[in-house]
Order: sequence, then C-alpha cells, then structure tokens
Amino acid sequence: MKPGVEFTAELAKYHKIDPQGSDESESAFKHRVSGALREMGHLIEAHEAFHNQRYDEEGGGALNPMVGLLGAAALASAGRDFGGSGTSRIGDEMMAGVIAKEPRRSDDSAAMMMLAIAMMGSDRR
Repeated sequence: MKPGVEFTAELAKYHKIDPQGSDESESAFKHRVSGALREMGHLIEAHEAFHNQRYDEEGGGALNPMVGLLGAAALASAGRDFGGSGTSRIGDEMMAGVIAKEPRRSDDSAAMMMLAIAMMGSDRR
C-alpha cells in the first residue's frame, strides 16, 4: 500500500475490492474504490474513499466527504439524478454540495454553477 491511501485501502479490503495495483496511482485507486463503493450503494464510504478521510475527521480543506454527502442530500431532496454512475455520480454530488454550501449571493455565480451542472448531466440521461 502506498502512503496517502491508507483509509481507502482499508475500505477496499473490508468491501472485498481489489487492492491498489503496483502501477496504479493514488488518484486512480481512490477513484476506482470510491466508484465501486458508490455502485454498491455505500454512499458515505464512497465519499470517504474518494478523499481518503472519514466523514467526521477534521481537515480536508473545502472539499471533503461532508461536502459530497451534503450534495447527495441536496440532489435527493430536489429529486435530481443526472444518471451517472460510480465516480461520475460522486463528482455530481460534490458539485451539488459546493453549491448547497455557497451562501446566497446577489451575483450570478451560483446560477452559472447550476447551469454547468445541468449541462454536464444532460448527456447522461
């Protein structure tokens, strides 16, 4: 196991997902494991694997597992599903979480982000 993916590796082992390959980058491993977990329906673990961090840990910067979980809740409460799967769905949830966290502004930045999400999802329906 390479440093930087310890928690993701634990999740992979627990859920019987293949371990990190010797030539697999940290990013590719986190994407593969998180995508597999999301496909299995393990929402929290998928976002944790993507960030190699438990949802309740401090740190992680502006993008952390809680942002993705907030986005998943926001999408579900809005009845939105862009039809993606695996890591693509995690990306949709992360973007929705960023928007949901954004304080309401008088400018058009939030509207532009929503338009970007709508455009990203339009080819996956």
